[in-house]
Amino acid sequence: MSGFVRISSVVAASVAALAGYCCVAAPVPVPTHQAAGKVNPLRNAYYGDLHLHTSYSFDAYALYGTHIDPDGAYRFARGEPVEYLGEEVKRSTPPLDFLAVTDHSENIGVFNTLDDPNNPLSRSEIAREVREQDPKVWMKLVGLLTGKPPLPGVDTKAATQSAWQREIEAANRNYQPDKFTTFIAYEWTSSPGLQNLHRNVIFRGDKAPNPFTCLDSLRPEDLWAFLESIRKQGYEALAIPHNSNLSNGLMYDWVDSNGRSIDQAYAELRAANEPLAEISQIKGQSETHPALSPNDEFSSFEVLDQPGIKPGAAVMFATRSDAASRFHSMPAVSIPTNTALSAPATLIPV
Repeated sequence: MSGFVRISSVVAASVAALAGYCCVAAPVPVPTHQAAGKVNPLRNAYYGDLHLHTSYSFDAYALYGTHIDPDGAYRFARGEPVEYLGEEVKRSTPPLDFLAVTDHSENIGVFNTLDDPNNPLSRSEIAREVREQDPKVWMKLVGLLTGKPPLPGVDTKAATQSAWQREIEAANRNYQPDKFTTFIAYEWTSSPGLQNLHRNVIFRGDKAPNPFTCLDSLRPEDLWAFLESIRKQGYEALAIPHNSNLSNGLMYDWVDSNGRSIDQAYAELRAANEPLAEISQIKGQSETHPALSPNDEFSSFEVLDQPGIKPGAAVMFATRSDAASRFHSMPAVSIPTNTALSAPATLIPV
């Protein structure tokens, strides 16, 4: 896997292309112990995943029963067997060349403490609702992504900082130069009006500051400003729009978060911090749509048939019952009508 290391250029096939990873920052010196591999002027294609959740993400753990931690995710990506929901599983396809574990930055590593009787969260009302599979818990969890105070009565700061440090350590521990590349990363989960503006934030190198979350701001411009500020502190990172097809058109709108028409300054700030876009994901492709490309016979390929949840509609979602279970459905939850939504908006924070 010559020429592919965490601090050199990256070319990612399918989901995104990380080519010339620099974000207009000054060159970062290459430590002698992380010298770049051989460079192919024609470039090589590498295959990996830039979006993956573990038990550190509230939805993966509380709703889908995921108990795999970042170390397990990296082992699985390398082709090693891991235990998943009580069974040993292994990749049926070749090992990946790279992986970014992008757990939700909001309340990262908090909900997987539910089973610890000594943790205050396990004695909270929301923990009881998760354990009892109370349908009301879904909207409460979604509320944590819309700027509401996180878990009233529960101090989550220590848990999130500890979890983020473990994420960093796992990425560094599993990095194998010229063989398997890991990226320190997280998902910024902004969902204003329950419309998807999520970004995967990918870091360069072996260090990263505390995450910028949607509890800090729902505005993409503020995320870009954060990336600009940490760059001055020696951290290099970029943001990649995630599931733009579920943004109700907001991901590439003609106006900014204040409703003002975008201008050159806006374009330059975005291009410097968000030079890539996710083309395809399990929830459909974000490249185009038949309504936008009526003369393109392939524009309907991998378009998500149900791109979101219409106001007032019911939603089915899976949750965990025990570690050995597969998935089972909870009762349908009625989503109250939101007059601010003029089109279907996603409620699936993945």
